[in-house]
Amino acid sequence: MEIYEDSVVGKVTLSHSAKAKNIGLKVKPDGEVVLVVPHGISVDRAVDFLKSKYDWVLSHTVNRSKIIYDETTNFETLTFKLFVRRGDDDNCRFCLKRGELYVYYPHSCDVKSDDVQRLIKLGIEKALKSEAKRILPSRLEMLSKMFGFKYESVKIQGSHTRWGSCSGRKNINLSCYLLLLPIQLVDYVLLHELCHTVEMNHSDKFWKLMDNVTDGRAKSLRTELKSYSATL
Repeated sequence: MEIYEDSVVGKVTLSHSAKAKNIGLKVKPDGEVVLVVPHGISVDRAVDFLKSKYDWVLSHTVNRSKIIYDETTNFETLTFKLFVRRGDDDNCRFCLKRGELYVYYPHSCDVKSDDVQRLIKLGIEKALKSEAKRILPSRLEMLSKMFGFKYESVKIQGSHTRWGSCSGRKNINLSCYLLLLPIQLVDYVLLHELCHTVEMNHSDKFWKLMDNVTDGRAKSLRTELKSYSATL
């Protein structure tokens, strides 16, 4: 047994097996993620399989979300703070204004019920997408001009498995969940994708370029990013 630290799902137990014929993946009742690696299969290949199953793992991980959003929840993103309030009627309303997101849940419902929690998360997700479209493209443009990068386009998505990506045509995709990160990590991800417009891999040249645009902090910022998850 050995532990693999994954940037999306966290700690993964690698179970090497001489009996298994195929790569296996399971989530135990306690939330432990186990990746079964058959004899003769490289860890890199097994990790690639894990990455292809990110959505499945996240949907089955017990501790994917332990936050209960209610009137006492202290939840802030890069641009707004959440306030949960019981409404005056049986409707659900969202209001984002001047850095504050108010979610009013139905008067007759228990705020901790699954239905209300889903509604609150829906409100947060809508606000994240709206704010990400307002903030991230202009910040990407600012950083690209600051360091002399060029890209073709930028698109905001709701990805839970990637903070960002860059295609061979220099089209950049960014997750709206970047707003869950502190600003230095947002910039790290944006610079990471901008560096891919020059180096489309994670070679030594890529990381040298990353160090150049992060004042030599690429490694420490990368490590810090691993403690965050693109989920609510």
